[in-house]
Amino acid sequence: MNYETIEDIKLYIENQTGLEPNICKDNVLKYDRLTISKNTENVIEANSEGSTKMWTVDRQGHSLDYFRTEELLLQVGSGGGLLYFMFPIERAMDGI
Repeated sequence: MNYETIEDIKLYIENQTGLEPNICKDNVLKYDRLTISKNTENVIEANSEGSTKMWTVDRQGHSLDYFRTEELLLQVGSGGGLLYFMFPIERAMDGI
């Protein structure tokens, strides 16, 4: 399956983790401490052609990150590094 829209990513995350976003509108998915948006224009001057196909990820307290679709799917899927920011903080801290 091609993951080209915010709805595609939302469904992928729901299938992988069971999490639904707090907000899903205007090309943006917002979870507890993470916001994912699809780039609609060039955001990186050095890679202007390819950056329109990338996703912007804003983790609370961190700088913006840019991911290609394949990289984003790895990070939001089972065992991915962005999951910590998606779960509510109370649930993310379980076991610590």
